[in-house]
Amino acid sequence: VPVRLLIHQVLRGKGFHPEVIEDMREALEEGRTGASFLSATHQVHVDRGRLLIERTKRAAPDRLLVDQDLDVPVDFPVQLELLEFPGRIGPTVWLDPKKLRYPLEVRRWRPGDRMRPAGGMGSRKISDLLIDAKVPMPVKERTYVVISDGTIVLLVGQRAADGYEASIPGEKALRFHLVPDREP
Repeated sequence: VPVRLLIHQVLRGKGFHPEVIEDMREALEEGRTGASFLSATHQVHVDRGRLLIERTKRAAPDRLLVDQDLDVPVDFPVQLELLEFPGRIGPTVWLDPKKLRYPLEVRRWRPGDRMRPAGGMGSRKISDLLIDAKVPMPVKERTYVVISDGTIVLLVGQRAADGYEASIPGEKALRFHLVPDREP
């Protein structure tokens, strides 16, 4: 099946004009990673030789302040839990609550945001960390940071900042995670 026909079939009924679909095909063939196309109901991203299609969703709040009571609205896409730190197992990132200053600000990352990731890499731009991790464009748009006293201490789902990660098994630690069905 020709690529042109396949793309038209997949995108049928998703609100894209045939000329826009043709622009998508060209962007895909030219390898223009990051190109984005929007209809009333869907968004398509070109990402490393693929077309990522997602339904357009209502916008979630961009910012939330979290006090020591750790109360987060149930519909906010980032949730957190205070649990016993199990030790360093798997990809989960844990923060030491004793090293944080409240209120915490949880917001979407912005161009120019920087942090000092754990592991002694020095200060790095969030955009560079996301590129290094090969995070697709639609996921980048839904990525949040946690800020304590003006310092980015966590790139949610990715990295903790140096000096803020939990380290003692059995002690209380904070786990932040993105809830997929609440993503903006």
